[in-house]
Amino acid sequence: MIPGAALESYAYDADDADGDNMPDSWEGAHGLDPAVNDGSLDPDGDAIPNALEWSNGSDPQVKNSIPGALLCETWLDVPGYRVAALTGSPGFLQEPDLRSLATSSETFSLPHDAFGSRLRGYLTAPAAGTYTFWVQGDDETELWLSPTDSKFGKELLVRPTLNASSFDTDISQKSRPVTLAAGQRCYIEILHKDYYGGDFCKIAWTRPGASRAIISGDFLESFAPVAEDRDDDDLPDDWETANGLSPADNGSIDPANGSQGDLDGDGLTNAEELAHGTRADLADTDGDGVSDREEIELLETDALMADAAPFQNVATLPGSSFSASSGEWTAASGKAYQQCVRGSLDFPVHLSSAGIYQLKLAFTPTTDSGASPDYEVVFSADGHAIGRVTATVAEGAPGEVSILSPWLPAGDHTLRVFLDNSHWFRRVTIDSLEILSAQGPDTDGNLTPDWVDARLLRTNSIEAPSESITSPVCLEGKARWYALGTVAGAPVQAAPNDRWFADVPLDAILPTTVHASLENGALPLTREIAWIPVNLLENPA
Repeated sequence: MIPGAALESYAYDADDADGDNMPDSWEGAHGLDPAVNDGSLDPDGDAIPNALEWSNGSDPQVKNSIPGALLCETWLDVPGYRVAALTGSPGFLQEPDLRSLATSSETFSLPHDAFGSRLRGYLTAPAAGTYTFWVQGDDETELWLSPTDSKFGKELLVRPTLNASSFDTDISQKSRPVTLAAGQRCYIEILHKDYYGGDFCKIAWTRPGASRAIISGDFLESFAPVAEDRDDDDLPDDWETANGLSPADNGSIDPANGSQGDLDGDGLTNAEELAHGTRADLADTDGDGVSDREEIELLETDALMADAAPFQNVATLPGSSFSASSGEWTAASGKAYQQCVRGSLDFPVHLSSAGIYQLKLAFTPTTDSGASPDYEVVFSADGHAIGRVTATVAEGAPGEVSILSPWLPAGDHTLRVFLDNSHWFRRVTIDSLEILSAQGPDTDGNLTPDWVDARLLRTNSIEAPSESITSPVCLEGKARWYALGTVAGAPVQAAPNDRWFADVPLDAILPTTVHASLENGALPLTREIAWIPVNLLENPA
């Protein structure tokens, strides 16, 4: 314990009459009122309050960025583990509770739980070459980077799928390679969310000629607001006006106006509409009857060109019509009631024609667990996984998830929905599973919409040489669902990143015709490969 004799009370500072931690002489010289406690005010609108301007030697009347640091803004008492809980909270649209400067890409610890922070500013590349970034944080951290100093061009670079206290716990912590020129100035933004327990956030990089390290202030400048975004919602004012949004409202007055708002109700945020070039005030920008969100996230078609059409209902299966299940379920009143933590339901269906189908699951959360509102659903067809979809649904509100199937032949099929739940008290009711067939222009008359033809060619391929000096020859290709493909009558093998490979023996005399069947036979491909002799003495390679 420090004895009282060693302590002394704070002495009145004659040069700080208003007690705002800024000398009165400095305030007077910079157009501030020495009689008013205005240390937290920001007359130049550069997001740096007067007290910070004083401590960093900058002018409080001139909008600028401060070299050597990132602007750090913190909001307190924000529940939730995800960054989305911060950016989606009403408080995020208001002034932060704390504002400071971070002299590196590492945040400081706070004596609080349930807070979120945003660090932003500019990163200058010291040399030309390839850069890689790493992220670690508790509970969730996102790293955004723009190729220029404009925040409007920022892209999500890293969002780890777990919190970790080292940079090498999971591959999701590492970015793709980023090529930068010497002196290239990039807008950088770090979003960090803490809920309970430890709180930390660190960003490291490797730059040409250097080992991995925290990004120091030598390469950083703090953020300065830009004139073309008066409400600082990351939407250019001219674009907001052209799309029916208010450039003076970041969503704090009307949530539909902010970057996370959805003015047209199509499921895309205004920020996503800006990124995709679609209109924020039209749910169907190209007028083809399919919403912008469905075209971009489900069909993967062009939301700016009328190349799709609404799906048509083939069948609506009641939740109670399942033929098999895992876990405990109860069928009643046309619905399936979940009695287990996680489990699956199998639904038999007969398809009269081959094609790609939309599978739409309607469900209702029935138990208030206070847990995450994110529901994970895994779809399968005939024992092959199609994909995982996440729905964010409030307890008691109806939920819906959709996915596109691979090409399914005509005939009988079994569709499975697996509720991948890990919250002990959370349950759902499965209301129905709707099956809808793909529609759209069919200019070649092959009874398949053009966008489906294009999708099949985009997601499936075979890469085969015309000649090979070895047999068997190793062929490769793309396939979103490799298990639905065969080459030379044999199943292909899985490779990373939606790719496959297969070893095919060749005829020693005649060229070998190799038949490939991808995505349940939707895309038959043929290649001819000759096994050629080679003199190893003349061509040892």
